Amino acid sequence: MSDAELAAFESSSFAAAAVRVRRWDDGGKIVGMATGTLGDFLELGRQLQTNQAGYRRRDSE
Repeated sequence: MSDAELAAFESSSFAAAAVRVRRWDDGGKIVGMATGTLGDFLELGRQLQTNQAGYRRRDSE
């Protein structure tokens, strides 16, 4: 990150929150643990979206 990019980031309203999220994310990592691929998570998202759509239909009946 260049000095100008750093200054722009630090002056943003979300800088402190972004740093906290990054620290939480880094702190939650388990070294050597295998993680899913982006495709795995996209499929999970599709399933959740489908399930949520089903709940909405039932709620409107």
